[in-house]
Amino acid sequence: MYFLLWTLIFSTVTESSKQLLVRQGKLHENENIFEESNSDELLNRKTSRICNLKEKKFINFLEDAGDLNFTLLENNKGETLSSEESEELADKLSSAFNALMYKHKPHGSYYHIMNVTKAEQCSYSTHVLLFKMKETTCTIREVVENFPISKCIPLNQPKLSCILIAKGARSKDAKILGALCNRKLNIYLNRVSSKFTLCELCSYSSKEKFRLIIPKQFRSWSEDVFLYEPVTYDPIPKSETANPRGRTGIKGLGSLLYHGKNIMVLYIIARKVGKDIELLSVMDQSNNLKFPKAYLSGRMNKLFDDKMEAVINTTFQKAGYSDERVAEMIKEIYKSAESIHVEQKHNPLDTDTSWIETIVVSVWDKKRAHIGSMERFVSVDNLSLTWKRVDEDVMESLKKMNNLKTDEKHLKFKVKKYIPFLPLLCLYGTLFLALIPIAIPFFIASLITKRFK
Repeated sequence: MYFLLWTLIFSTVTESSKQLLVRQGKLHENENIFEESNSDELLNRKTSRICNLKEKKFINFLEDAGDLNFTLLENNKGETLSSEESEELADKLSSAFNALMYKHKPHGSYYHIMNVTKAEQCSYSTHVLLFKMKETTCTIREVVENFPISKCIPLNQPKLSCILIAKGARSKDAKILGALCNRKLNIYLNRVSSKFTLCELCSYSSKEKFRLIIPKQFRSWSEDVFLYEPVTYDPIPKSETANPRGRTGIKGLGSLLYHGKNIMVLYIIARKVGKDIELLSVMDQSNNLKFPKAYLSGRMNKLFDDKMEAVINTTFQKAGYSDERVAEMIKEIYKSAESIHVEQKHNPLDTDTSWIETIVVSVWDKKRAHIGSMERFVSVDNLSLTWKRVDEDVMESLKKMNNLKTDEKHLKFKVKKYIPFLPLLCLYGTLFLALIPIAIPFFIASLITKRFK
C-alpha cells in the first residue's frame, strides 16, 4: 500500500486539495503551513518526460519518503473501444443499468442511452464508459417490468451525462460496479478524458481496483447528484460512518485497514554526521529508505507507538545506560519531537466510509545528544531500524526547493511554486500530481531542509 499521501497513491483527477493545512507543534502549539496541490489546473500543464540522474535520485527519495509507486499507473492505460464496440457494450449493460436506476429512483422516469462518448477496456475484465441519456415518457418501473422500450419517446430535455464502471461486461454475468450521473458532468469528463485514459483516471491504488471520477463540485454530501453508486469491493458494516471529506467514488475499506478514521503516524527522525544528514529507516531487503510508521484506529494517545518505544528503550538499555540515563534521554527525545497534524481535503486512498489522517512525528537530533548517538538499534517484533544517509544530489534538489520564496509571516508555501523543481513532472507528467498525494513526501523534503539549514 502506498502512502497518504503520504499515504501517495498516490484516485480521482479532480481538485484534490486546494488548501492543505498543516498544524505543527508539540501536540498543542500551532504553526500553520498552507500548501496548494493536486489541483485540476495542474492537469493542463505540458511537461517534459526526460529526467537526468539527479532528478531520478530525487524521484526515488520522494517515493521512499511517501512509500509510493509513481509508475503504478503506467500499466493501467486502457484500450479504447470502437464506436460499434462501445454501442454494443452499452446495450449489454442496459438491463443492469436500468435495475440500478430503479434501485435509486423507483418512481422516476426511464432514461434512454442516446450515445456512448467513450468506452475503454481496463485490466481484470473491467470497462469504463462515458455516455449521454435522455428522459423519456416511460417510467423506470415500466421498463423494468418489460414495457417495450420502443414506445418510450425521448423528451425535449437536456441530455444527462454518466460515467459507469462495469465488471465482466462482455459476459452474461455483467455487473455494474459504480455509476455517477449528472447534467453538469459532461464538460469535466470530456476535458480530462481527452488527456488521459479512463482506466488511468479511475484507478484506485492498484490496477485491480477502480473508483469513479468525482469532480470537486460533487464531492460534498450536501451537493445533490442525479445518480451516485460508488464502487464497492468489500462488505460494509451496518454502523458505517460517512467520510467527512465527502464522496470519493469508492466505498468500504479500499486499501485502508479500518472502517472510519485511519490514523497514519509517520516518524521522521534525523541526525547530522559531519556535513551529512542521516534519516532513521526501516531495515529490509530492498535497502531503500523507508520511514517507520504506525497505523492506528480512532485516536493517537502518545507520540510513539508501542513498537517504536520498545526499540528505543531496548536500544538504550543494551548500550549500557543506567535506567536513570535512559529516562533522561527519552525525555530529551520527547522534548525535541514535533507532532505535525496534516489536514487534507482529500486523500487518494479515501473511500466514502474510510479515510486517512496523517500525523508526522519528527525528531531532529543535530548534535547526536540522544537517539542520534545510537549507531545500531535492537530489533523488536520484526521492527529493525538503521540510519540512511541522504544522497548529496538529493540534498541539492531539496535545497533548490527550499530556496524559493515563501510567505514568512504565515509560514506559507505553495506546491505550484515548486513545480519547476519537481522532477516527477519530467518523468510522469501532471497526472501523478492529481492522482497521488504528493504533498506529504514533498512536505517532508521541505521540512528536512528547513530543520538542517
